[in-house]
Amino acid sequence: MFVSVVVATRNRADILRKTLETLLIPANLSEGGWEVIVANNGSTDSTLELCKELGHLYPQQVRHVLEPVPGKSRALNAGVAEAKGEIAAFIDDDVSLRRDYLAQVRVGFRTYNADGVQGRVVPKCDGSPPRWFGSYCLETFTMDHGDKVHGHSAGFNGSNMAVRREILKELGGFRVELGPGSGNFLGEDAELPLRMRMAGYDKLLYMPDLVAEHRIPVVRLTKRNMRRRFLEMGRYYGYKTADSTPMLRFTAYAAKQSIRSVSTILRRYAGGRPDLAMQAEGEALIRIGTALQTWSAAMGGLRAETSWKRITPTSR
Repeated sequence: MFVSVVVATRNRADILRKTLETLLIPANLSEGGWEVIVANNGSTDSTLELCKELGHLYPQQVRHVLEPVPGKSRALNAGVAEAKGEIAAFIDDDVSLRRDYLAQVRVGFRTYNADGVQGRVVPKCDGSPPRWFGSYCLETFTMDHGDKVHGHSAGFNGSNMAVRREILKELGGFRVELGPGSGNFLGEDAELPLRMRMAGYDKLLYMPDLVAEHRIPVVRLTKRNMRRRFLEMGRYYGYKTADSTPMLRFTAYAAKQSIRSVSTILRRYAGGRPDLAMQAEGEALIRIGTALQTWSAAMGGLRAETSWKRITPTSR
């Protein structure tokens, strides 16, 4: 079973090198049956030179694809279009993979005959996180649903996921209006399982032994970054639920709860619990983002597809 690992990147050559080094280990190189495709989203740093260097050293494993139009989803789709593998696995350019990563990907599809798998994503902060960065913030970077293989009913986390390539191609790839660089908001990874299930590809699994360690640099550990992240999370929720959300009633609820949150935030800061104060901020911003996108969808803005032709999964 040939596996194509696709990693989208833009101007993070130093971080990307560390990620690729966790794949280009002797055990993987001697095994064969895989490739890594760097989907370069118009980088202006040394990303191209890095890919040329590694492609020369590992010509059977490392490939480079250029997608100059901004957008992570566009880069991922370009990588999938060039992939050779039956399985398309996706990782971020800032993760570290365990030595058995490729073996675990194959287990998901060979042993469990899955349509798609979600691995465990373990966060690792560079340095000590600030006091306000508590478990609620940390969970936005993780995917950890326990220690047993089971059906996965949530969205995917693109730091560590894999899908049968033919299914992805059949469904048109990742939504280019979503994701980093799209000009809208996050969610290109979380949205994909919605379409897969609607098309009948519903054997989606969570695999705890498929592990990626997600590095969180200090530059991302800011309140401004987290507030933007929470608001985008809310906008994605509004995007996917616009057709089922009672707009006026939800907006009134969101406004009421957000006003209440102000006193909660102030009280928690005064009580010396900045982590809980940030949690209250995050919950309020998610509600606000959901309301904003619900209204936007009602005015003709982005919303998730609601009617998909049911496709009979390819026999395998």
